Amino acid sequence: MKNGKCKRALAFCKEKVLNLRRYWKTPPDKKYVSYREIAAYSVGGAGVYFIVSMVGLIVLNAGSMIVGASIGITALDLQTMNVAATLVGLVFAPMRAMLFDNTRSAMGKFRPYLLTMGLPTAFLGTLLVYLPYEDMAYRDKAVSVFVVYTLLQVFSPFYSAAYAGLVQVMSPNSSERAWIIEVSSIIYSAAPTIINPVLPLIGPLEDLHTYRIAFPVFCLLGVAVSMLCVFGTRERIIVPKRYVPRVGFWEGFKKVSRNKYFWIINLSTWLNFLAGGYGYLFQWIFYYGMNNTGLYSLMVVIRGEAATPGMLLGAPLANRLGKRRICLLSMAAQVVCLVLMLVCYKSYILVFIMIYLKDMFAALSIIYLPAMKADVMEYQQYKTGDRLEGFIEQSGVLLGNAIALVTGYAIPLILQRYGLTNNYDDLFNAEFRNPIVYAMIAAAIAGTVLSLIPFLFYDLSEDKRQNMIRVLKIRALFTDNRNGELSDEALCDTVEEVYAAYAALRETAGGTDKASAARRAAAQMTVAELEKFESAAMRARVARAERLTAAGLDGLRQFDRQLLTDACAMPRDTKAQRRARKAAVLEARALQRSAARLQKHFPQGARIPCEADVEKAYRLPEATRAERREKRHEKSRAEREMHRLTVCAAPYMAAKKLLEERDAYSRWPELEARYRQIKA
Repeated sequence: MKNGKCKRALAFCKEKVLNLRRYWKTPPDKKYVSYREIAAYSVGGAGVYFIVSMVGLIVLNAGSMIVGASIGITALDLQTMNVAATLVGLVFAPMRAMLFDNTRSAMGKFRPYLLTMGLPTAFLGTLLVYLPYEDMAYRDKAVSVFVVYTLLQVFSPFYSAAYAGLVQVMSPNSSERAWIIEVSSIIYSAAPTIINPVLPLIGPLEDLHTYRIAFPVFCLLGVAVSMLCVFGTRERIIVPKRYVPRVGFWEGFKKVSRNKYFWIINLSTWLNFLAGGYGYLFQWIFYYGMNNTGLYSLMVVIRGEAATPGMLLGAPLANRLGKRRICLLSMAAQVVCLVLMLVCYKSYILVFIMIYLKDMFAALSIIYLPAMKADVMEYQQYKTGDRLEGFIEQSGVLLGNAIALVTGYAIPLILQRYGLTNNYDDLFNAEFRNPIVYAMIAAAIAGTVLSLIPFLFYDLSEDKRQNMIRVLKIRALFTDNRNGELSDEALCDTVEEVYAAYAALRETAGGTDKASAARRAAAQMTVAELEKFESAAMRARVARAERLTAAGLDGLRQFDRQLLTDACAMPRDTKAQRRARKAAVLEARALQRSAARLQKHFPQGARIPCEADVEKAYRLPEATRAERREKRHEKSRAEREMHRLTVCAAPYMAAKKLLEERDAYSRWPELEARYRQIKA
């Protein structure tokens, strides 16, 4: 029996090694990413996290050993500085969103920022700890920290957001993304796992010289290793091949604001503000309580491994139970651990076990949360046709920072109530420390329960997500076919996906159970997309689009106010009537705005730009430096003019797009015939 088990184990290991060699350069069937690329993303991520983890030690809150305990800024002043830095950051969050989602580069939309933002982030972090605070007055210390920290917030969020966003576009396959996240999180977590126990061995955590040794070493190592992630990966997005990412800030924010899953995920984060004090507990209980740096370093190492089981189990559990269930399970288990901590926080052994278990359950979010965010981005593309990774991420940051201007004072005020300002040495005293620890645990329980509630309304199932991907493939199929860029492989893949949806409808036709109903509803998304131009509502939209395009831009300049009057006078007794009235009013107001904008920017007789101008600019030669400079200028000018026309004549452009889409969808029988010919 033992020999049989050994043989099976050896066969299993041999198979894994063979698969590693087989798929090192070429991805497995139905996958998009090779093992070499996953390794580059993961190991390069360790470099990113060496920098992110070191810079993450510089925070403007009561738990900061650098700014609070070492430099000596009080907890309440730290929060006030954080508010001021946040206000400055509110300016940069929209800029990050626009840059991410409007980047047109051979490297993609995220890798350019991984290349350019790492070194400034590392330099500013190192600069902050090397300033001569020993010779400064308190006010000068506070001003110096604030200035460098604010500059750091210009570069650091670009860097971390670029790495987090890259995995969302490496593969359109959700399960493959989850697996990449699982593998990479285990590997890049080596960075904080190394940093956290090494720091107390270098010197006391409340001594600034400890960080003056650690920062340059870890940051330079991080910059070098992160280059693997920059040059060893590529981005893949399911969009038509001529897709041009060009989105204005307010336009992007308006589209994102209609995404209910965006609100669910971010609301959960915003409601978690009371749990902020949990991050201080381990250090306060064990570093100050035990006053033994060697033992503390060992405990940090052991605690660091708590995330490994969660990261290993995250993807299998998410695939088996679904992201929503594993999310709720993770958060509920964390609440239980916190409640038990409230009972046993004076016992070092028991509270360490509870912290270990809580961190293990929390580590599941390393897998399910990025996977959920990727699904939210695909839902955004499904609803509006736009890839808005930057806007979705940075809009959440922007709103979250604005909310934190108020909620961020909760923890500092609680700490001040218990007598902690910048007197961190008093934490060595158990009588002073224990009431604060108790208050932080109680606040963390309330914060975790509040953050759990929004996920009760998260209903983006795996079947629904799979059919969203099918819809996106259908749209790309018709657009690429219209442009003469449709490959046989993409055609066969998408047609088979459509046939699978029709098969699911047939199989669940007589089913009355909940699972059959959910599967049927999800498959109907695919069928509805393919047959959408057959509905009465869509035929009415097409008729309006035909009238609008027939009138042309000259007709759009002349707005008839009677349209708005008639729309406002429509009946609104039933839900359907109110929906129709709202759509009519919005359409009339869009026409009114468009007429005013056209009169201003493109008056009668003005030259109207077209897409051919952009294509002409892209065909300009670029052999010499002068030609490349001229090409960049012409591309920018042509895109800017085309974007202005798109904004000014939005209803007309939307009408043209709708008619082009209708003509493309009408060719489905031809595509089916081509598919049968390929398979013959």
